[in-house]
Amino acid sequence: MTVPLIVRDRIVGTLGFMLAESGRSYGPETLPSLRLAQRAATAIDNSRLYRETEAAFGRATNSFACPHELKTPITSIWVLPN
Repeated sequence: MTVPLIVRDRIVGTLGFMLAESGRSYGPETLPSLRLAQRAATAIDNSRLYRETEAAFGRATNSFACPHELKTPITSIWVLPN
């Protein structure tokens, strides 16, 4: 059985399952394996998003005019009430 790994309406890969015993068939007990496929798809997508974010952050830090700004951490973040 081959299960597509679908995230955000996109196929990011496939996961194949095989039964070693002849005469066996897939049934309700294979449902956890299908859930594993969905988790794998989510992990692949999260990894892609992380790489893209890291690359974007690298580009953003290279565009700063003052390198000392990178050494100063954000000390507070203001949240405006609704």
